[in-house]
Amino acid sequence: MSTLRVDNLTTLSGNGIAADIASVSGAQLSNRNKVHNGDMRISQRYGTNAHTPSTTTRNYVIDRWAYWSNQASKASVQQVTDAPAGFYNSAKCTSLSAHTADSGHWFGYLTTIEAQDIYDLAQGTANAKNITLSFYVKSSITGTWAAAVRTKPGSPSRSYPFNYTISSANTWERKTITIPGSTDGTWLTGNNEGITIWFDLGTGSGFHATANQWYSGNATGPSASPFIAVNGATWLVTGVQLESGDIATSFEHRNFNDELTRCQRYYEHSYNYGTTPGTAENSGSVMFLTNRNTGTAHTMLRYVVRKRSTPTLLSYSPTQTDTTGMRDLDNSTTYNYTMNRNGETGCTAYPTGNLGLGYFIQFHYTADAEF
Repeated sequence: MSTLRVDNLTTLSGNGIAADIASVSGAQLSNRNKVHNGDMRISQRYGTNAHTPSTTTRNYVIDRWAYWSNQASKASVQQVTDAPAGFYNSAKCTSLSAHTADSGHWFGYLTTIEAQDIYDLAQGTANAKNITLSFYVKSSITGTWAAAVRTKPGSPSRSYPFNYTISSANTWERKTITIPGSTDGTWLTGNNEGITIWFDLGTGSGFHATANQWYSGNATGPSASPFIAVNGATWLVTGVQLESGDIATSFEHRNFNDELTRCQRYYEHSYNYGTTPGTAENSGSVMFLTNRNTGTAHTMLRYVVRKRSTPTLLSYSPTQTDTTGMRDLDNSTTYNYTMNRNGETGCTAYPTGNLGLGYFIQFHYTADAEF
């Protein structure tokens, strides 16, 4: 007869052994977290550089996470190494002015989970499962903050607004909330928007709704978070996890390559990791020759990962900073370009213009299939 000796027993979540056993017995051990890049490690677009969104569309800074406001240039977003124990990175938002939001202004930091990744949650059906959101947060401002879990904005949409409290300034705190399954509403399918986690940063009253219940409409929280109203305010987040069930388990850490591959379904580039697109850099660029008889040139570009949908493409000169186009290395000319036959797995790319015979053409690219 064999005996198993246990000298040290450590809980997974800090909720106690019984809670961890309950969570494991009722849920899967891996792929629990529906959120991609919840620990803010992957940052292909800007690396560790701060970015101030100057447009009113979703601005993706850290992979799979967007700052979104209809008021431009009010905040910056940056990947930083200020993080709680067990994490290396977080996303840091900094308010750039003291802005008074009217009822129609929105400010948020968000991520959207693809619809086909939440089929098991059965939202919008009689079998809808409860879900639990957990995250680590830190801010220079204490008090009541707002957030929401929601479907795609539009008609109809479903939102679950809630508040959370930051008790101590500039101190990491873990927050959890369990959300009852939504048994009605229109939930999209396939590669469309499934669930969006919206961390509010000061949205106006036109997007507020009663806390802790599903709402048929586009709500960002029960109230406005205090961030955007205070010049220089900071708000940081990491360790975001959304999972099935009533218990917040420990954050599911995935290896770097696994997380990067998940993110590349939505965005990739040809530069070395850590190099900002638009940098004058040859490494990793695509190179091909023009035809020696006609001067025409085409190349087939295959994406590293199949994209969520047909991506938006940009081509950059590898020898010039922030210059779109394809570079002719033989006569030092940058040409406009065409990318056609574009699909989820690749496209055909070629320069346009009067090309020399047998010349080398070189370019970098970005492929964006985010929501």
